[in-house]
Amino acid sequence: MKNIRQIIFCTALVLLAAASAFSQTTGALLTINGTVTDGVNTVPVSLSISDKDIHSGTFVTVPVNNGSNGSNCTAADQIPTDAYVMQAAAPTGCDPGNAFEGSIPQGFATLYSPEGSLISYAFQINTFYFIGGGEFTQCNTSGTICSANSSFLTVTPYTADPWSFTGTITLAASSRFCGTSGVVVDSDTGTLASDEEASVTLALAQDASSCG
Repeated sequence: MKNIRQIIFCTALVLLAAASAFSQTTGALLTINGTVTDGVNTVPVSLSISDKDIHSGTFVTVPVNNGSNGSNCTAADQIPTDAYVMQAAAPTGCDPGNAFEGSIPQGFATLYSPEGSLISYAFQINTFYFIGGGEFTQCNTSGTICSANSSFLTVTPYTADPWSFTGTITLAASSRFCGTSGVVVDSDTGTLASDEEASVTLALAQDASSCG
């Protein structure tokens, strides 16, 4: 009987872990497509990273609804993470409420040129959840989304030697609650130079955590 109980217990744990993993999303997807040049060489660029892979290094867990915190998260949503900043640090996409969102640490990642590339380049990625007050808002680069309660992603070219990127940087996600077709997208097309301290900021919604 002891061995049978152990088998049943272990099976239950496996099923629980599988159910928990299944409920998590990949988060918004950032893509960078175009070319990079150093004035002599020009190489194609095709890079991507998901919100789940952009980490802060500080793990947090969404709060459950207590009647006054504005959260619609349940115990099943409480998956510790140091990522998913774009969806308010909620791996399942629940809304943890403004008080929690204002305390989420920023996420960071770096996308590098492939080994052996003629040009050495890198893009620094920063995700942050902005909670303003009164008239204080944050906007994306195009100025089409300005919000005092939403997530933003910034892309900055980085490396010692000068180079420039020309192409399109896109942030996209699927949502049942935002966008007319279930898809939300923000993109910027143009040129970024590594020696001009230029950057592009993208957003997906006026209130990202309400998108689920």
